[in-house]
Amino acid sequence: MLAGWEATSQTLPLPAIPAHITAPADRADYLLEHFWDSLPARDVTEEELSEFLSVFPHASAEGRRRGAELFVALVGGQGEESVLRMAGLLEGYLLDRQSPVRDDAAYVAFADAMIAAHWPGKESTAYLRDMVMRVPVGSEAPDFSIRTAEGAVVSLRDAGAGRRTVLLFHSPGCEDCHRLIERIGGDSRLSALVDSGKIEVVAVSLPGDDEEHATEGLPAEWIAGVALEDVGEELYSIPAFPTLYLLSPEGRVELKDATFGELVSMLGG
Repeated sequence: MLAGWEATSQTLPLPAIPAHITAPADRADYLLEHFWDSLPARDVTEEELSEFLSVFPHASAEGRRRGAELFVALVGGQGEESVLRMAGLLEGYLLDRQSPVRDDAAYVAFADAMIAAHWPGKESTAYLRDMVMRVPVGSEAPDFSIRTAEGAVVSLRDAGAGRRTVLLFHSPGCEDCHRLIERIGGDSRLSALVDSGKIEVVAVSLPGDDEEHATEGLPAEWIAGVALEDVGEELYSIPAFPTLYLLSPEGRVELKDATFGELVSMLGG
């Protein structure tokens, strides 16, 4: 078993890892490859899938790829109903920002396997894979420009030059957006960082999305406006509104599709 890792709700007996396999990543790879060896002639349960996914962060890239392929082949033999159910569960577990086992790299491994196996809905899977691969953490954030309520045109690069940038994609009619805006604007730690010039908050709505009200209710200290292009079409991954990014002073992605808690933690709250 992995050091520090124990099954909780798992109903399958876990494979015994040979004693000579000692490296944590190698042990995780072995678990992924043999996880389903003792599965009876029945469909995989959600609890078993959850336990399986909990191993992925410990495994190598090759181990994740192999584990995903074996799982997709296994479920593919259980019929279309099981395939559709597992595709939905994989999306929820691995891509939902609130999921405790959220893992972009793992989703890519499963998406590649699902697409290669011609699972139903592969067009949707390919789209989600593209969103996951777009502007990964560590990459340079694509530059674009917004038009503010005053009519000024400001580029993201100029707005955040030399400081960290909280990039918020929102929609004027989105209640979740309003709640997040209130949390960011009302947080004393973040407000102090903004006031001291250590971070900049750039709030962006997309073209055609109630542009007349795009900047209403936003703190005056923020840079806010409407993007001059649909940056969610090709540049950024915006799976839902609101979507948060954190960019470094050098313009690199530090957080992607982050939660408020992740943002505060990264900024030292």
